[in-house]
Amino acid sequence: MARAAALGQQYPKRITAIIAALLVGGTGATFAVANFAPDASDLPVRTVVETVQSDLLAARNEDITELAMRLYRSETTRSSDTADTLLKRLGVIDPQAAAYLRADAQAQSALLGRAGRNVTAEVNERQGLLKLSARWSPVDDGTFKRLTIEKTVSGFRSQVETLPLVANTRLASGVINSSLFAATDDARLPDSIATQIAEIFRVTSISTARCARATASRWCMKPWKVMANRCARGGYSAPSS
Repeated sequence: MARAAALGQQYPKRITAIIAALLVGGTGATFAVANFAPDASDLPVRTVVETVQSDLLAARNEDITELAMRLYRSETTRSSDTADTLLKRLGVIDPQAAAYLRADAQAQSALLGRAGRNVTAEVNERQGLLKLSARWSPVDDGTFKRLTIEKTVSGFRSQVETLPLVANTRLASGVINSSLFAATDDARLPDSIATQIAEIFRVTSISTARCARATASRWCMKPWKVMANRCARGGYSAPSS
């Protein structure tokens, strides 16, 4: 080591030149070896096309078809409804269904121009109508009528059935901003219930305009029977009836 250090001190330029020559020679050798490799653009290219049959993929496609999406939405009919406006509120985009509602006598009689009737639509993933049903009670005899419009292989068909009424409980809430009846319409309450609420206000000498100044109004009811009513901030209350 001492001798090598002494040589480095005596011949520094020569040793540096030797090291540089070795580095340049190694780089040139590497470049020469790299040039021996074939050009990628000159390599042969072959396209292979094969038909693959996969039972697993076919089974998955069948599963996806069977799991078609079903969407449901409910609305209440309005006196100004047409076939197009009703289907639009139900989220249905189906020209054939709209044409059927306009042409079918039972659908026109039960849905168009009738207010306060509950309507439920079932649609597919493309928002096409699969089934539409409407329920109403024309007379107080313990029964109700149900209109069903269903899509079949040959097209849409409709039928009206008379079924017994079954009591259930419904909770609704709303805010009175302009008038009581506007609030009940927004809460999707039947006109008969709205009339009972208005009668409660009249009996307790609470005017609609006075209650509208309250920030909120809520009511709880069962079908055809008002249970309680309260104007939140105004502090007014009415007994159940």
